[in-house]
Amino acid sequence: AVAALGEAGGMICLLPGTYEVAASIVGVELTAPVTVIGLGDSPADVIVQPATGSATRLFTLSNAVARVANLTMRNGKPGKAEKDDYLHSSGGNVLIYTEGGCVENCILRDGSTSTTWSAGGGNAALMGGTLRNCELIGGRNNVNAHDQWVQGGGSLMVNQIVRESTVTIENCLIRDCTYGTAPVALYAHGGLTMKNCTVANCTGAETGGFYVNNKVYGTATLPQIVNCAVFGTARGTNGKTEATTYEDVCKIVPTYRNKAYNRILTEEQLAQCFVNCASANATLGTAAWGWLATSTPGFTDAANGDYTLTATSPLADCNGTYVGYVPYVAPHEPKFKFKGTVVIFR
Repeated sequence: AVAALGEAGGMICLLPGTYEVAASIVGVELTAPVTVIGLGDSPADVIVQPATGSATRLFTLSNAVARVANLTMRNGKPGKAEKDDYLHSSGGNVLIYTEGGCVENCILRDGSTSTTWSAGGGNAALMGGTLRNCELIGGRNNVNAHDQWVQGGGSLMVNQIVRESTVTIENCLIRDCTYGTAPVALYAHGGLTMKNCTVANCTGAETGGFYVNNKVYGTATLPQIVNCAVFGTARGTNGKTEATTYEDVCKIVPTYRNKAYNRILTEEQLAQCFVNCASANATLGTAAWGWLATSTPGFTDAANGDYTLTATSPLADCNGTYVGYVPYVAPHEPKFKFKGTVVIFR
């Protein structure tokens, strides 16, 4: 159906149900201005998953106007690619290329990467584009090599290979990431802007939370992570949690092989990446870091995955600003006006 729309693009509407993607490396590839949208009352009503017994990424976006919205992607895993071929082995559920595209109001869950050294982003990998109003649940980086080329990001990886590209992540919840040999919740190079997101209950070898650097081929760009909450994260070795330090929450990049293209961040530079964020870590609450440090974030029911804030939560008014993720309820898509070809699947 996507191919039939041609370069002009159009809209593909999915009525409530489960849809399977045939085995391939790229899955459903959106190279034109195509919107794929679920017509259910919530993203949980429309499920996209690999065909039974197959391994495939579900969506690949490489057009600035391409869009996937209001559905659930689950269990995506790219077909095995060549060693160090992170373009094909990363982004279990979705990969957004430098050209851009948008995934919004979606649930991305239990995606994983191919077992190559440079894979990352079990649920999503972004080299450009936007991720907005999404929940990322679970997710695993299957890389099984303690190697400096491991990209990491059990749930989410931002890896820009073109310095002019931009990545925006807004109002997302990243939770319950499984243990792996790499950083878990987010692995990010420079050029990222991340706002009002919550990371919770994630454990990884390097860090359970954010792992950031400025590897955009020699530029001085630093990721900007603003109004974000990080709780219940930890480092671990073979599943054992280490002592609580700020590196449980955010990690300074280690030395890379190709030092000509990578500049190691100091602790002071790393602190500049974060603005008005919150965690339970006392070190991050010092003046050098400027986080809100609290052991009582006031989540409504974290044990059952509800990370909305109670009325008395200190995150609800942190320096006059709401910190963290707010569940998004989209209007029914049929109310939207759309010009072009529309295909409805039942």
